[in-house]
Amino acid sequence: MASSCEGLSSRRTFVPFAGLPVQRLRLPGLHRTDIGRCFVSAPITVELWLGCDAAAGAARLRGRPGLAWLDSALVEGNLGRWSVVASDPRWTLTAYEDGVLLECAGGPRRLTGGALHAFARLIEAEQSAALPVHAPAGLPFAGGAIGYLGFELGREVERLPATTRDDTGAPVLAFGWYDAALVWDGLAQRGWLVGRPEAVVALRCRLEAAAGREADAPRAGSAGLLRPNLTRQAYLSAVQRARAYIAAGDIYQVNLTQRFSALTDYDGFDLYRRLRSVSPAPFAAYLDVRGAFGGVEVLSSSPERFLRVDGSHIETRPIKGTRPRGVTPAEDARLAAELRASKKDLAEHVMIVDLERNDLGRIAVPGSVRVPSFAALESYRQVHHLVSTVEAERTPDVGLEATLRATFPGGSISGAPKVRALEIIDELEPTVRGVYCGSIGYISAHGRIDLNIAIRTITLADGVAHLHVGGAIVHDSDPDAEYDETLAKARGMARALGVALPDEAAVVEHVPAEAPVHP
Repeated sequence: MASSCEGLSSRRTFVPFAGLPVQRLRLPGLHRTDIGRCFVSAPITVELWLGCDAAAGAARLRGRPGLAWLDSALVEGNLGRWSVVASDPRWTLTAYEDGVLLECAGGPRRLTGGALHAFARLIEAEQSAALPVHAPAGLPFAGGAIGYLGFELGREVERLPATTRDDTGAPVLAFGWYDAALVWDGLAQRGWLVGRPEAVVALRCRLEAAAGREADAPRAGSAGLLRPNLTRQAYLSAVQRARAYIAAGDIYQVNLTQRFSALTDYDGFDLYRRLRSVSPAPFAAYLDVRGAFGGVEVLSSSPERFLRVDGSHIETRPIKGTRPRGVTPAEDARLAAELRASKKDLAEHVMIVDLERNDLGRIAVPGSVRVPSFAALESYRQVHHLVSTVEAERTPDVGLEATLRATFPGGSISGAPKVRALEIIDELEPTVRGVYCGSIGYISAHGRIDLNIAIRTITLADGVAHLHVGGAIVHDSDPDAEYDETLAKARGMARALGVALPDEAAVVEHVPAEAPVHP
């Protein structure tokens, strides 16, 4: 193993195929010679890292290909404990409406067949090649896949027609495989470099070579007016149409969203640092999935976990029920108490918890599904939420693809029953959601999975920032109150952009790139 940084190239490097049985990977469109260039059988090593924390590490790697920063910007116990930083993926997989693209040392290859199936088989091939991991107890990531599943991937899962307009060009799925990463423990305030030996050396050299770059001043930026894809009246009408479907018995609940867009010249990484300052969250993320074939930057301050898998244990944490934070302590306490006492919000919450119990039950050992925490109040910088935890033991024969097909997209951002709710969302919303309401996170080489629900998320592409917000519609929903709730959820993102939301006074305040983070 190399022990110094001499001769380290800034370009992506690839190690020849070393022992992965070819029969483990059968992907139409991928040739045997490509497999040898894309996949590696190698041990995993871990070394203690004392050079900087995750935020500084990400700043040092900004501009590197495929920079990924899974950022527990709000550390609360084990919920938001770990952050992961990585760059220079060995391969990337992106899926669009017209096909699936694999990019690696063998050059770009278009794969036939479904995106989810191709993704799962690639991950399983890598995991088969990973040798036993020797890591500190509880270290969640040992190199692996980082990226996102777009909301419209649910059309493939449920075989639904596509009628909404896609005007962003963002991939419906984008993941890279990272042979090394900086894993940061926010509670213990220490980190590790973990991955294949030569990749760990390369990562350490890049981090050390860029020491001090985290102190660089953020680039100046601005944004124009936020323009909605639905007028206020159109959103209110959509709420009424959703209520009509509920009254007719089609559904019990549906998540209805709208999108705001603004021209901007912000650098994506600097804009994300502004976002984490004003709206820290335990499942936040910055992803740069731009490449030769297009793509976007993804900036998320999500408080919601979609799925965590550790061995046979599987967990989801749906959020349903929201109030804005108060201006004064008294008002804040009143709004929190109002949320706790709301029969409407509790009814919404029960529906989604039941849906999640059913989804997990499809892949769980009989009798193992349980709800250890129900409708707990969690307070974030901009809003209060009701949150439950649903968990189960997964049956041994269930793999990644079956797990995602049983659970994706999350119930809290679709509705109940899920399939009919997805059809109604497609009818009522004029544009695709894209990354929003999909999932961002990782799948480790040694099997662990942690994915968020991609809410409070900005996508940035070609000088345009898009942000979606929404809420659950039930029979008792008040259209005006539902619209106002969407604005409350958008407030942190609007502050990061330094712009006003419709019907609100202009936001003219200084937001530092790195403000102190606390609840």
